[in-house]
Amino acid sequence: MHRTLLIKICGEVKHVGFRQYVWRSAKRHGLRGYVRNIPSSNCVEVIAQGQREVLEQFISRITSPPFFDVEKYRVEEADVEEEYSDFEIL
Repeated sequence: MHRTLLIKICGEVKHVGFRQYVWRSAKRHGLRGYVRNIPSSNCVEVIAQGQREVLEQFISRITSPPFFDVEKYRVEEADVEEEYSDFEIL
C-alpha cells in the first residue's frame, strides 16, 4: 500500500546540496513527490509517495545523512490527493 508523507527537515540543510541529496535518494528508492526550501527558515520540506517499507528506508537515509547537519525533523501523513508522477526539486 502506498502512503504520502510530509517530512520537514531543519538544520544546516540550505545552500549545501541537501535538496540534491534528497532528490538522488528519492530517485534511488523509486519515490514520487518533491523537495523544496521553506522560505525564511533553515528547513526543507519533502513530500514523498511510495510503499511503507521504502519510505522508512528513505526517511532513515535523509534524516541521518553523512555530510549534512540535520538538527531536527518531523514526519507526518500528508493530506494530499495528488498523485505525483516523479520526484522533483522545487
